[in-house]
Amino acid sequence: MWEILLLVSIIASPLFVMIEGRRARKLEKQERFIRIERAVFIGLFIMLALFMLTGVLGFFDFVSRFKEPVDKIVLFSPAMISVITSIVIADIMREEVESPPKRTS
Repeated sequence: MWEILLLVSIIASPLFVMIEGRRARKLEKQERFIRIERAVFIGLFIMLALFMLTGVLGFFDFVSRFKEPVDKIVLFSPAMISVITSIVIADIMREEVESPPKRTS
């Protein structure tokens, strides 16, 4: 059960940022920035809540089986994957907002 929840916690934050970024395309430039930033923070809170629930369900026990340096890598890698992916998606959406519209001649 915790395996599925761990996968959901990795995917939830980037997916939330992507959905909110697409919804914000209709807004003005400044409002888009605010909406994207808010989506990143909300997505990270969702990821942290799901990650903690995953730990309670058995992920932390699974990680405790590993030796000293590897257990920290295994423990924090799902959260780091989610955080980095969310930030990259948000940066891509911010670049879309900042770039001038392309004109065809």
